[in-house]
Amino acid sequence: MTKESKLNLVIMPTPVDKGMAGTARLRNFIKFLPKENLQITNLIFSSHTETYDYLGVTIMHLDIENAGMMSRRKLVKEALKDVYDPEAKNILYYYDIPHTPFHVDVMYSAKNSWGYTTVVDVVEDYNTKTLNLGLKGNLRLLFCGFTQKHLSWIADGAIGISGYLVKFLQKHYKNKPIAHLPITFDPGNIIESIEKEDEEALCVFYGGSFGEKDGIEFLVDGFGKAAEKMPTIELHMTGKGSKAAMDELEQYIARSPAPERIINHGFLSYDEYCNVLGRADILCMTRPNSKYANAGFPFKLGEFLAAGKPVIVSRLEGIKEYLSEEDCAFVTPESSEEIGAAIRNLRDKSKRNEIGKRGKQVAFKHFNAQDVAANLYAFLQKI
Repeated sequence: MTKESKLNLVIMPTPVDKGMAGTARLRNFIKFLPKENLQITNLIFSSHTETYDYLGVTIMHLDIENAGMMSRRKLVKEALKDVYDPEAKNILYYYDIPHTPFHVDVMYSAKNSWGYTTVVDVVEDYNTKTLNLGLKGNLRLLFCGFTQKHLSWIADGAIGISGYLVKFLQKHYKNKPIAHLPITFDPGNIIESIEKEDEEALCVFYGGSFGEKDGIEFLVDGFGKAAEKMPTIELHMTGKGSKAAMDELEQYIARSPAPERIINHGFLSYDEYCNVLGRADILCMTRPNSKYANAGFPFKLGEFLAAGKPVIVSRLEGIKEYLSEEDCAFVTPESSEEIGAAIRNLRDKSKRNEIGKRGKQVAFKHFNAQDVAANLYAFLQKI
């Protein structure tokens, strides 16, 4: 048996102790990675300097926002030097793709100045995202797309969250080790159902972002079609998006035939989120059929399935790798008619329970964070 190396893992630039579903991926990894022979530091580019512990991880905020360019480089290089362990295998784990030349320079310095092994965890394809972010945002998006294709000269290995991204990485990162690590849920923190009175309204739920890949307009329209025939159902939504996206959401709601039965809770605390989801009867993940949506994978799907509730899911290629018609309520992407029909078909409680039970089995088979973290650890050991 090959002796395991001591690992010194430096995660950047995303904070692991706060944020939405994307950072939950990192938190789930951290929780279930082996504690022996592993030390983890989280370097965060910030507007202040602070160091503290979170789940055994050393969180280091570096105040680069108030520093000049050369001072920034020096600050980050010194931090990488300080956390470097000469007796360990040092790995720089970059979550997502470097968004600026400064971030690329940091990876280059870590690899060539200090000998870090560099890994990128790719969760979406920026080459497929619509250029609708204004001049500055579009330039950054173009940079990300270019970098995503040409980062193999720095990255010693890469991780893809979806089958699409794994194929993308295999094409552009030839001769580099690639791992397919899907979405995760925490098996020790499954959101439990809350008992409801029989006369309570049937609750349809969406939680997440409100962006280009989420298909919110089709969900709201599909709910409206179901609401016309089901006078007591409600749609509860939670999460956050850009101001433009939230303004569009309000317009979608206003056009609905049942706007008073669509409740947008906004961004909730975790306890509040669990309470709303726990009372829900039907969960929704109705992405559009865009290249951008097909490239990634919905972070929340694992958590939704693990809750044991039926999930209405867009029939996208990546999702069909894991789910069948018996495990969820599949709908054609961008079909409000099918979303409405799926909601109506799930009014029967026994049917909801059966689909929810099968979906939960799929979640534990494929998305259990304990298993995925073990695969990550094995990948880091061999890279």
